[in-house]
Amino acid sequence: MQIPQAAFCALEAYRWAFRSVLRLHGYRFVKALQKPLVTPTLQLHGAQDKAILPRTAQGSGRYVIAQYEWRLLDGVGHFPHVEAPELVLGEVLRWAKS
Repeated sequence: MQIPQAAFCALEAYRWAFRSVLRLHGYRFVKALQKPLVTPTLQLHGAQDKAILPRTAQGSGRYVIAQYEWRLLDGVGHFPHVEAPELVLGEVLRWAKS
């Protein structure tokens, strides 16, 4: 947070989420999010994630009408690609081959 603009950037997504509700582009964004995903999806989620609990994220597959796979990664938190890059790479490569 001591890096110039880091705090601003870290909070911008939250500010946008609240500001956009009252604007036309925010309305369009929310409508777009309500459409199901039509692309094959691999969802990797850390079992130790405290920001988005696994039991909350696990139901995300209902928003995908294409091939979907949920993978819970043991011993990993909110940032799997940072905490376990080799594991994530292996999962992505496995998924790409299937």
